Amino acid sequence: MKNLTLLTRLGSLICCVAITLIYSLAAAGSSAKTLYFAGGLFSHKDLVGNIILADSIEKVSNNRYKCILPQNLQQISDDPKIIRDNDFLNLKKMDGIIASFDGTELDSGTVAEFMYAKFLNKPAVVFRSDFRLGGDNISIGSPDKKGYPWNLMLSNYPNTNVLSLDETIAIYHSVLSTKSDSKQIIETFTNKLASLVVKELDAVFLADSKNDKIDKFLKQNNIKKEAILDLYDILIGM
Repeated sequence: MKNLTLLTRLGSLICCVAITLIYSLAAAGSSAKTLYFAGGLFSHKDLVGNIILADSIEKVSNNRYKCILPQNLQQISDDPKIIRDNDFLNLKKMDGIIASFDGTELDSGTVAEFMYAKFLNKPAVVFRSDFRLGGDNISIGSPDKKGYPWNLMLSNYPNTNVLSLDETIAIYHSVLSTKSDSKQIIETFTNKLASLVVKELDAVFLADSKNDKIDKFLKQNNIKKEAILDLYDILIGM
């Protein structure tokens, strides 16, 4: 009986290792989705927090997602328009966007980048770890709908998943109750948040792969996608 139990546990362990290996090989064999990580970058907390969360997202996703941080992009000029255009051009190259909507007032640059991504039909995850209220904060009253703590004009866009956490502090204290080392607390806490973000990324990219509305529209109207993108760049002064 003991031998049977031992064999059963060994078999389960082998299965777990095999599944992990399969996922790792699959991730290594496919190119990572590139994500423009839009968020505030004007303080120590912003800069460090962005890097830590971006690294955790890549780690938790087994490198299926790679975050590109604007703060790490080379600034080729001090001219505000050139800086803006350079960020937009990098965003245009990405597969999708993560937009950090923290703060009682959202970072205006992040909002501009999010809207640019939406007009490009980029898959997006709006992430908010800030539990404070703000914006219009409308309570719809329906169990499957929710008003978010930012201006209502930034909600209800297609190809967009929203992760707005009310339990950030609770998650932090759950980690604090099991960890005492600062580095372990930061890593475990951030990995928990990153896992939630990755779940939304998986969902929005899966939905995007099944959505052919734009392709059908372009085909029916004999319009080239490249022409639409070029026109949009002209309209925003690129």
